[in-house]
Amino acid sequence: MWNTLHDKVLVQHADKISLLHYNYVQPWHPQSAIMHEVALAVELVDATKYNTFADKLFKNQQNFFDGQVYEKSRRQLHEELVKLAADDLERCEKDVLKLLGHNNAGDYSMGKDVMQMMKFYTKFGRKRGIHVTPTCLVNGIVVDSISSGWDANKWTQFLGECTLSKGSLKREREGAGDESKSKAAKM
Repeated sequence: MWNTLHDKVLVQHADKISLLHYNYVQPWHPQSAIMHEVALAVELVDATKYNTFADKLFKNQQNFFDGQVYEKSRRQLHEELVKLAADDLERCEKDVLKLLGHNNAGDYSMGKDVMQMMKFYTKFGRKRGIHVTPTCLVNGIVVDSISSGWDANKWTQFLGECTLSKGSLKREREGAGDESKSKAAKM
């Protein structure tokens, strides 16, 4: 779903929609928490690198499925995930690992900044009734009709029905003197 939205849909409609990716851990995949820890650590070290990291992670997610990581430790997964993004992190790898607590052996507060972010996203999801991924919210409202198997055409049709059509309203209203109504809807 990320690949379709990020690579195909958003590039065509960036002026009308925005994508906010919320990290929501799936506890039935134990490595999910570790993957989110690394993603959030990347964001804390350099927020401009987050989407690049997420893109690389989604494109390589099969390397982190249950069967591939069953025998690996949390530390090993941290290191593999950071290595996956090393080229894009531009020498920030050590900062990301430090933020994950790799210099604090035996310290129970390791990764506390990242953990606070994970708590926020978990609370955010729970308050909105999010139980599975992917779950999409459009303008803050959960939309249960989406599917992770949708292609770019289906996404464009869906977004056209709930947000992109407002982009055409934007064009009609521009110059009409009502600046408060000239913003496109955001996803």
